[in-house]
Amino acid sequence: MLLNARGGSGAGKSHIGRELLRRYGGEPIMGHTRKGKERLAAQMLPGGLVMLGQYQVEKTMGGIEGIYKTNDERQAAIIDAAEKYDYVYYESLFWSLVVHRSVDVAEAVKPKHDHLYGFLDTPADVCIKQVYERNGGKQINEETVRITFKRMITVRRRLGELGLTVVEIDHTRSVDRVDELFRAAGWSPD
Repeated sequence: MLLNARGGSGAGKSHIGRELLRRYGGEPIMGHTRKGKERLAAQMLPGGLVMLGQYQVEKTMGGIEGIYKTNDERQAAIIDAAEKYDYVYYESLFWSLVVHRSVDVAEAVKPKHDHLYGFLDTPADVCIKQVYERNGGKQINEETVRITFKRMITVRRRLGELGLTVVEIDHTRSVDRVDELFRAAGWSPD
């Protein structure tokens, strides 16, 4: 199963990955090279759950955008992970706004994988608050966060119309919900 966590800035996408890593521990997967330097590309959790991104317990960074700079690179990395692993978690902000890429990935991983698009239900005001906290109180463009929030609602509706599997993730229990979804698909970290 692949799970693409989606939500605007501050919705809690990276929080899920970081907290799963804190809960279960993980083995770093190095492998993406930029400027001649090998970088953290993913974490392998017990039971074979791979989280694409630069997840670390002590840092808030995560997601595939920090590693792969173009949508072509991101798409290739997701499909490559789907070919190698049974359980894959990934998230990003900008990738999540591109509907046709979502359709392409879902088609590419069939029939081996169910591909879920999990949308965090985090309210826009909470997202804005969390972005301020993440940025140490520095000024942000709140309107940009609100616009992204609205676009995410449109993308969610569109993916459902296209027949892709869309699930809502309660932001107040997002880590537990993602854990449950992977366990329901057969993942066992024990």
